[in-house]
Amino acid sequence: GEIEGIVGGKTGYTKRAGGCLVLILEGPRKNSYFINVILGSEDRFEEMKQLINWTKESFGF
Repeated sequence: GEIEGIVGGKTGYTKRAGGCLVLILEGPRKNSYFINVILGSEDRFEEMKQLINWTKESFGF
């Protein structure tokens, strides 16, 4: 895919919750992970890309 380090993920959608996405990413250290969650989104995949970019910049990996 487009994003390296994805361990797993799950999408979801309901009228009430909107578009949802959870991704588990490998962290910068051995056996470290980040869990990123998007809820109630109209474009969950684009928002997740932005969140992952922010996570990587903020935590230096």
